Amino acid sequence: MNPALERFVKERLPGPVRRVARSLYYPLYRIFVWAWCSCAGVGERLLGDTPGTPPLPPPRLRFRVAGSPSRDLFLEVGKRSSEEMEASLDQVGRPLASFGSILDFGCGCGRTLIWLVGRYPANVFHGADVDAASMQWCKQNVPGAEFSQNRPLPPLHYSDEMFDLVYAVSVFTHLSEEFQQRWLGELRRILKPRGVLLATVYSERVWEGLDTVTVSCSIQPPTSCHPIDFRAGQLPAAASEEPLPS
Repeated sequence: MNPALERFVKERLPGPVRRVARSLYYPLYRIFVWAWCSCAGVGERLLGDTPGTPPLPPPRLRFRVAGSPSRDLFLEVGKRSSEEMEASLDQVGRPLASFGSILDFGCGCGRTLIWLVGRYPANVFHGADVDAASMQWCKQNVPGAEFSQNRPLPPLHYSDEMFDLVYAVSVFTHLSEEFQQRWLGELRRILKPRGVLLATVYSERVWEGLDTVTVSCSIQPPTSCHPIDFRAGQLPAAASEEPLPS
């Protein structure tokens, strides 16, 4: 639920009305998302494919990774993420082409990976994600990479010291601190010696000027929701993630 709307429901509406409003919100929101994605799909079929772009997953899968079924947004963010990742690796003297085996951890429907497999045909790419539908689509539509569905918590099925590079775009920003620590240990296990882990995190701009916020109950049970003091250096479990810094 939108944070502003959630505050209004909690603070302004009487209890009985609040319960009715909450019971209606989620079914109506699901209908809205379904209609939005359906309309996007119809429009894309009428316009046809855009020349020179990678394979495009259906709107419902794009919505899961971006909060929008927009084709242009999906392609723009994926292309920019891949380019900024390349630039970051170049800055530390480890160009992407120098990594033999590469894992896109939390790849979703391939938003970043679809841009890399074509530019680096000599590299061995893998993708892993919890979303079964996304993994099925990637297996059928993204040649040049192997895909595997994982569970919400480790382990992955990969062997020890298997990858030269593991990258995670918009993954750790959606995990609680406990889940982050457990996955960091697992990714270290599958990295080769001198391997590289590249992960996006919240920038300071996300919490600049704030002292405390309340963690969203969409990630933790209502009984465990509590204020987080950014001055203590804690990472919020749910917030709006900014794009990769330019």
